[in-house]
Formats: sequence, C-alpha cells, structure tokens
Amino acid sequence: MFNRASFLGLALLFFTSYSLLPQNVIRETAIDLYRKGLKAQEEENFYLAIENYKSALQENPQYYDPMLGLARSYFALGEYKEVLRWINTAEKFNKNDIKLLILKGRVHTVEGQYGVAESFFKEVLSRQPNNLEANFGLAELHVSMGNLRMAEEQYRKILKIAPENRKALLSISLLYDAFGEEKQAEERILTALRLYGDNPQVHYLASRHYLYANNYTEAETRAKTALSLKENYLDAALLLSEIYLKKGHYEEVIPVIERIAREHNENPLIWYILGVANSKQNRIERSIDYFARALHLNSDDEISRITLEHLIIDELSLEDPVRKQYADYHFAQGSEYERRNLYLKALNEYRRGVALDPYSREGRLLYARIFYKLGYTAKYYSELKVLTDLGYNDREIREELEIFTSLLEDSVSDDWQINQFFLERPTFRFDVFYSIENLDLLHFMGGETLASYLIWELIRFENIEIEHPPENSFTFADSFGKARKRQSDYFIIFKAKESDRDFSCEASIYLSRTGALMEKISLYRTGNKRVADALYSLAEEIHKLLPLRGKIIKRRFEKGVIDLGTLDGVKVDDKLSIVRRGRISLKNNEIGLTFNESDLLGEFTVTRTDTLISEGNIEKKTFFDMINQRDAVVKVQPEKEERRPEMRSELQLFQNLLKIR
Repeated sequence: MFNRASFLGLALLFFTSYSLLPQNVIRETAIDLYRKGLKAQEEENFYLAIENYKSALQENPQYYDPMLGLARSYFALGEYKEVLRWINTAEKFNKNDIKLLILKGRVHTVEGQYGVAESFFKEVLSRQPNNLEANFGLAELHVSMGNLRMAEEQYRKILKIAPENRKALLSISLLYDAFGEEKQAEERILTALRLYGDNPQVHYLASRHYLYANNYTEAETRAKTALSLKENYLDAALLLSEIYLKKGHYEEVIPVIERIAREHNENPLIWYILGVANSKQNRIERSIDYFARALHLNSDDEISRITLEHLIIDELSLEDPVRKQYADYHFAQGSEYERRNLYLKALNEYRRGVALDPYSREGRLLYARIFYKLGYTAKYYSELKVLTDLGYNDREIREELEIFTSLLEDSVSDDWQINQFFLERPTFRFDVFYSIENLDLLHFMGGETLASYLIWELIRFENIEIEHPPENSFTFADSFGKARKRQSDYFIIFKAKESDRDFSCEASIYLSRTGALMEKISLYRTGNKRVADALYSLAEEIHKLLPLRGKIIKRRFEKGVIDLGTLDGVKVDDKLSIVRRGRISLKNNEIGLTFNESDLLGEFTVTRTDTLISEGNIEKKTFFDMINQRDAVVKVQPEKEERRPEMRSELQLFQNLLKIR
C-alpha cells in the first residue's frame, strides 16, 4: 500500500532532487530578461543587451520594452537598418511613445533626412518642452547640419533646464574645443570632473580636451584615470596611445595597445597604431605586418594602406616580394578603371603600382599602354624602352617597339631630333606643410602620411616640382619663413578631417615671397576610396590654377619648337605670347604670371603637337626680330571663375556627441 510514510519519502526525494538541479534550469521570465538587457545596455555592453532583449521577446513576442531596447542598442552600435526594423516592430504596440519618436528623429539625423528628423523632435517638444532627450536630439541635428552655433544655443538651453547634466556639460565642451574656445571648454570639463569624478567617460573627454589644448601631461593623467576606472575602455586606450605618440614615447604605446587588443583585436585602428609605433622605432618588418593586419580587417582602410605603401617604397629592397603583393592591388584597381573608360584614374593607379614594384613587366605594360589610349604615343614608346632597359626584351615588346618606332617617324621630336623626355622644363616650385589639429583624424599621426600622398599626386604633373618632404606647420610664420628661405614659388598649408564615414581636406596656397594668400581649396568626400579621391582631386585643382609656361627650345626662321605638348594641354592653333627671357615674374595678388608690355616680343601659334613639345609659327611683335632660343612662352589666362568651397564635414564631431552617455 501507498501509506503516509511512503508519501513523505517521495516528497522529500522530490525537493532534494529539485535543490540539486542547476540554477539555470529555472526559466527566467520576460521581465527578468528585459531587466538584464537594460542593465547591460546601461553598462554599454550592447551585445549582451541585444541577446537578453531577444530572449525576452522569445518569452513574450508582444513585449514592447525589449523592442525599444533593441532599437536603442543597435543605434549605439551604428546599425541603423536594424534600428529602423525594430522601430517599425515597436510601433505596432506603442506608436506614440515619446522615446520612440525621439529615436526616429535621431536615426533620420544620421541618415541626413534633416527635415524629417526635426519634425519628430519638434513634435515631442510641443508636448514636453523640457524633454532632455528631444533637446539633445535637436542639438545633434544642428551639429550634423554644420550649424554649430545653433547647437551651442541648444546645449545652453539644456543646461538651464538641468545645470548639472553630465551629457550637456561634456557635449558643449566638445563644441567649444571645435570653436577653439579652450577656456570655455575647460570650465565645463572641470565642472563635469567635480560632479562626476568616478565616471570614466568624463575623464576620457577631459583627456581629449587637454590633448586638443596640447597639454600632454594632463591629457595623459586623465586617460590613465579613465582606464583605471574602466579597464577595457577602448577609446581611452587609443587616446593614451596618441598622447604617447605625440610625446615621442613610442615604446610606451605598445603595452597599452597590446593589453587592449586582447578584447578588441578586430579593430583595425589598434593594428594601425602598433604599425605607427613600430615604424617610429625603425622596426620596419614588424610595422608592415601590423599595417597588413589592419588592412586584413578592413581592406578599405586607406590611410593604413598609404602609410604601409610609403614604408614599402622607402624601406624595402626593389626585389622584395612584398612589393608585388601591394602593387598588384593597384594594377587590379587600374584595370577596373580602364574597363570603365576612366583612363586618367587608371593611369594614376598604374603609376602607384609601378612605384611599388618597378620591375613588374605586366604592371609596366599596363602603365605604358594607358598612355597610348590617352593619345600620348611618344610617352607610350618611352615606357616600352624602360621595359627593355629592365631586361624585358621578349617578342611582344620588340614588336610593339618596331610598330611605334615607325609611327613616331615624322613626329615633331623626330623631325627636330629632340629627345623630349630629357628636356629641362620650367616648373613651379612648391613647399608643402600640414596643419592637422589633434583629434581631427581617426588615424593618429596621419597628417604626414596624407601630406606625403598629396605631394605624390602633385608631382605627377610635369610643371610642379617639390624638393622637400612635408613638414608640420606649427605656425604660419614658421611655414612662411622656411618657404621664403628655400625660395620656392608657393607653399601650401594642408589640413584634413576624417571620420569613419567621410573625409574633408583643404589646401591654402601662399606666395612664398610675401606670404600672401593666393587661393584656398576645400574638398569633401564620402564613400569608398574617399581619401585617395579627395587628394587626387585636390592636386588636380591646384594644377588647374597654374598658368601655362614654357620656352623656345629650337628655332628655324619663322618656325620653332617649344617645350610644351599635349601632356600640358596644348592644342593646334593655340596662341602663346613670347616674352623676353628672365622677365616673367609671379603675380602678387593671385596665382599667375606678369610681365611688362615692353618685354613682349611676339606670338607663337601651334601647328603640330607631340607629347611634351610642339611646333609652331613665330610672329614678331617688334620692328626688329629679337626672339631667341630660351625666350619664354606663356598663355594669357582667362578671367578666373569664382570658386565655391565645398562643405567641410562635421561628421566626426557629430559621432563623438552620439557616444556621450
């Protein structure tokens, strides 16, 4: 029989067995999972937050709060398509929730739909004028649109509502740093430190401020404090690395980054910084390996690629197999441009590839043949000759040389027996300086790399000469003094800003003799290859400003040859002024040439062109024929069109504001 004693024994066995079960067998409720997700979100562990929110929804698919939590977590991760997906799901259950409206406004701000974003924020503020989140959203909208002073006014409004609000204090300090108003920024930073001294982000942003102000000692202290409060704080570790790089303490960078890499080894910036630190200590092979790791993680990381390529070009032997690996990337890019009939861009990619791997037969053939497609037959022929000089004398190359040797018969260079590729041509001499503020670039120490690449783009033009590598422009006076002492014609002060989504750059061009500003060019790019495209275009714009200038290199009665050709843009029937040698000077108020009317000797009319030289008729302007070999020829410049500067990006500032909690 099943008596009372048996029943008590079974009951005791049941409860004993239950107590021995693993704790996780107890099923968590949707509310428990939501609370765990919220806690993880507050601790900025967004991956764990997403996991818990989704688990909560598995328990209760109609639970609104985890839907909102998912939208917010994905927003913090920058996954805006996922944000919109969860917003759309959440709207089915609580369409008019103010928090949802604010989040929609923030997403539309990020997507550049400013009018839509503003309508959401204003809808919330019409119902709750003092709603802090909506006011923050409106401030961020102004920053995204480039209306920084309006953003400042909005943050001031928030501080009137909540004078000790941490996010408002930190956000407005970032704005003041952007304005260069260091005292105003520091006041807000000190207030935030006094009120929230145990918050790692406060110390991190304080470090950013002091680095911006070039107070490296205080910047280092604050970054270290941020890391002591939050051990795996990636942004603080990256910032501390930059401080060490700025101070020249390269050996101190490596342990900081290696420690943080244990948790964040998928971040390309970590490997870029290790590459920079090792290159500064002349550990070239290790540096190349680190830059390669950055590119492996993000093949579109242009600054890492450019920095790596500079190392390869400057440091590796011409036979090193590493050269071929990175040259092939540019040969493939060039082939893609060529397939799309973008021949000038293809030419530039092939040129870069040949610089990386000068002995590449296939690369040099691509480089040579693109000149032919562009109509520069003589240049094509000269590049084929380079291949034979390198020892490539196979049947294919010999046949092409034979064909084009016959084609070049009766050319200007052949008729006048001139080797046009060995002429000493007049050039405009430039110096390049870079003035890139702390924190303007995600890639720390990238200013020199970008300025070097700009020089690389500029010297592809035959009439531009740059003798010195780029230098940091600590002050205008410093740059002006160096350029004047070197007796260059012009000097450029180059600036750039970078975020993970856009790139902007600016070149201010000054007359080296007087320091007068001649021109300012600014460019803005987004999308893939934005850095290379911006610097390529910047060099193009600078070159377009330069007047056409050459000289007479041979003369036979009324016929002559000048050292300007199709590569310089010269065409048949072009007319150029002939000016007495040594009497042309640079204009004082704009980029251009000037001479006295009394030094005008005649006119040169182009009748035939070659790649770098042209033949033409000479007509004297004076009673006596005073035109001699080496007299200058210049093209009268048309009236200059007013240049409209392109918008400079504030996206990095906007993204920094979004990170403030």
